[in-house]
Amino acid sequence: MIDDHFDDLANATCTRRAAQLLGRSRATHYRRRQLPTLGPPSPRPTPPNALSDPERQHILAVLRSEEYCDLAPAQV
Repeated sequence: MIDDHFDDLANATCTRRAAQLLGRSRATHYRRRQLPTLGPPSPRPTPPNALSDPERQHILAVLRSEEYCDLAPAQV
């Protein structure tokens, strides 16, 4: 219902005022105007400071060791 009248009201006033009058967020209005993305999201690039696989395995081995198994990672 709001979608039907939002554009007419925005043309008569402005988007901000139309959002206030109809009780709708401007962000919601703009988000609903975007076309839906189809398919899986594109993969994120690996950050330059990411651990290598051997480094990651070593850290996991230390965290799972008998000495540190009962501690939170922040405490180790």
